[in-house]
Amino acid sequence: MQNFNRKKYTIKILIAGFFIVIAALISFFSWTSNKNISIEYQEKNDLKYQVFLKDNNFFETPSIGMNKTYITNLIDYFDIDFTYNINFTEQMTGTYTYRLLANISANKANEASGTYWEKEFPLSDEQILPVKNAKKVNIAKNLKVDYQKYNDLLNNFKEQYNLAADGKLDIKMIVKGEVKNHLSEKPLIINSNISLTVPLSQLAIEAEANTNAKNNHGNLLIEKANRAEILLVFKFGGIAIFCCSIFYILYIFLAMRRERKKFLYSLTVNKILEDYDEMIISLESEPKITKTKIVDVKTFEELVDVWTATKIPINYIEKTNESVFIIINDEMIWRFVIRKSDFLHSERGENWSQNF
Repeated sequence: MQNFNRKKYTIKILIAGFFIVIAALISFFSWTSNKNISIEYQEKNDLKYQVFLKDNNFFETPSIGMNKTYITNLIDYFDIDFTYNINFTEQMTGTYTYRLLANISANKANEASGTYWEKEFPLSDEQILPVKNAKKVNIAKNLKVDYQKYNDLLNNFKEQYNLAADGKLDIKMIVKGEVKNHLSEKPLIINSNISLTVPLSQLAIEAEANTNAKNNHGNLLIEKANRAEILLVFKFGGIAIFCCSIFYILYIFLAMRRERKKFLYSLTVNKILEDYDEMIISLESEPKITKTKIVDVKTFEELVDVWTATKIPINYIEKTNESVFIIINDEMIWRFVIRKSDFLHSERGENWSQNF
C-alpha cells in the first residue's frame, strides 16, 4: 500500500510561499519607488565677534563683546567667528565652496542711496569642500580684520577728493553649494552670505551682524516618473506572480485532500483484508452471478455476521474504482461494496476509516 506523502506537499507549499514573498516584495518596491519624495533641509548660520582694543588707560579688558558701542581710535581689530550649518533628511553628495572677503564703500552723506566708491578685498582663497553621502555640512572659520587699515583707506579717499561721505566695511563669508540625492539628478543650489557690517570714518561705531539664513527651512522635491514604464511592468508582474502562487497553493490543497481520500480508501480496504484474512478469499475476476436475489448490506460487520452463520467464505474482488466483498450460497448473494467515490465526495469514507 502506498503511504500518503505529506512531505511532498509541504515542500510544494513552501516553494509557493517563497514566490508569494518575492511577488509581495516586487509589488511593494514598484509601488513605493515611483512616488515623489521630498528631502527637507534646515540651514542655520551664525556670526560672533569680539572687538580687541589698542593699549589704553581706560579699559581693563583687552576686548569688548558684541552689540556695544566702540570708540574708533581705540579699535585694534575684529576677531570674527563665522559658522554655517545645514542638515538634510537624506544623504546628499556634491560640492560646497566658501570664501572670505571685505567690501569697503563710500556713500553719500545723509542720503539713503548713492555710492561714490566701493572696492572688494579677498581675505582668503576659495575653499572647496567635497560632500559625499552626508546628511549635514558644517563650516566654521575664524577671521581677524585690521579695522584701522580700512578706516584709514576711507579717510584718505574723503580727504583726497574733499567729499562728505559715510563709509562702511562689510566682512563676509560667502557659501555656495550644489548637492543632490542619488535618487535624482535634480540638484539643490545653496547660496548663503554671512556678514558683519562695521561703520567707517566715525568717532564711535556700532557693528551689525547679518545672516541671510539664520533659520532657513526648505525642501527638495524629487520626481521619479522617468521610471514609470519599467515600474509598471514590475507592478503587474508582481501581482501576476502573487495570484498564480495563490491559485497554485489552492490546487496543492485540493490535490492533497484528494490523495488523502484515496489513501483512506486503500487503508480501509487493506485493513479489512488484514483483520479478516481467514474469512476472505481474493478472486482475480468477479464470478458469474445467476441468482436473482442480491442483498446489499450497509456495513462489513453485517457480512461478517452472515459468514458466522453460514461459514461460507467471503469473496474479494478488486476493481479499478471499487472493492467488492460477496458471500454466495445456493439461494442468494450478500454483497458489500466500498467505492473510491465514497471517500472523495462524502464523509462516509471518513467514518469507515475511523471504524477500521
